[in-house]
This record gives sequence, structure tokens and C-alpha cells, in this order.
Amino acid sequence: MKRQGAVGFLLLLLWACSSSDSTGELEFRNFRATPGKEGFNAALYGVIENNTDFPETLRTVTSPAAKVTEIHRTVHTDGIAMMQPVPEGVVIPPHSTFSFRPGDYHIMLIQLRRSLSVGDSIEVAFSFARKPSQYIVVSVKRR
Repeated sequence: MKRQGAVGFLLLLLWACSSSDSTGELEFRNFRATPGKEGFNAALYGVIENNTDFPETLRTVTSPAAKVTEIHRTVHTDGIAMMQPVPEGVVIPPHSTFSFRPGDYHIMLIQLRRSLSVGDSIEVAFSFARKPSQYIVVSVKRR
């Protein structure tokens, strides 16, 4: 029974990850997680494309791979780079992209529940203001 549930979950994830057309959908491109040790942190990078006619707000990101998942932005003050949480989420304008990349906006996977090595995969859920949550599988790659 457990195996059937896992297969069903994987089919749901594959469906959610299938490439969408440009008729009003969100697309997730080049998402990857960085390696990290259990109990420590890792980051998530990639691009979300908003192919809709409306702005969309990414409110939260979650993953069973981490105890806490937060949207962050790197800010520079007096020559020092610091990460700041972005609890209000990020707005993706219509017909545009939003990039999560090193040194800018990124998603922190805080207190990993297990070590993440290159080649591993994790599940990630993106919750939006207007659209239903989107679920993708992300590979662990070097930065």
C-alpha cells in the first residue's frame, strides 16, 4: 500500500512538472538545490515565468527536505552582504520572469532533515496568491 501511495505522489509530481504552454500558466525553469549536510542549510535557485495576464505573488515555498523554508534576498550594507527574509513573498509581473540566484533573491532550506548530495532530488511546493500551489521535483547540483 505504501508503494502505491509513493507511485501516486510521483505521478502527481510529474504531472505538476510537465511543461505548460503559454496560455496563462506558470513555468518553473532550471530549479536546483545546493548540497548540504543534515541539520545545516542549503539554497534553492531557479526561474519562475509568469505567462498570465496578471501579476502573481509567490507567498511561500515549502519542502519536506527542510524544517524551515524561506524566501530570502541578499542585501549589501557597508560592503557586507547579509541575507534578509522576505516574508511578504515576491511579485512576478505578468508575462515576465523572476529569478532566484546566488547573491540576490533565493530560497533557503533551513535545518535540512537529511544530507543533500549532488544527484539527489527533493520535492518543493510553491504557494501563490492567485494560482493553486505548484509542486516540483528539484535536483541537487553544485552551485
